Amino acid sequence: MPYINLKTTACISVQQEQILADAFAKSCSAIGKPEAYVMLGFEENCRMHFGGVKGDCAYIEVNIYGSASKSGYDKLTALLTESVCSTLDLPSSRVYVKYSETQNWGMGGSNF
Repeated sequence: MPYINLKTTACISVQQEQILADAFAKSCSAIGKPEAYVMLGFEENCRMHFGGVKGDCAYIEVNIYGSASKSGYDKLTALLTESVCSTLDLPSSRVYVKYSETQNWGMGGSNF
């Protein structure tokens, strides 16, 4: 039920993608979401500017069914940011995380 999409200026190797995929899926427990329903997207080599500077940044968008607590989001932000920074060698000050909640989410032809 969470969909996490990572956009970054960095190149992502197959090995790095697997490391991030494992870390992102496990991290969703911070907001009470099961790993079995996590969907991920990775967009590398994006042309991005942050603070007027081109390059070396990442944007993580997390869409979830329902809602989560502020403390859960705080923990998830820390986990996602750490995973991206350590795997892709990006500074944490150049990583944004955005959350969206929805009450209507479908899978397999019907809604939850």
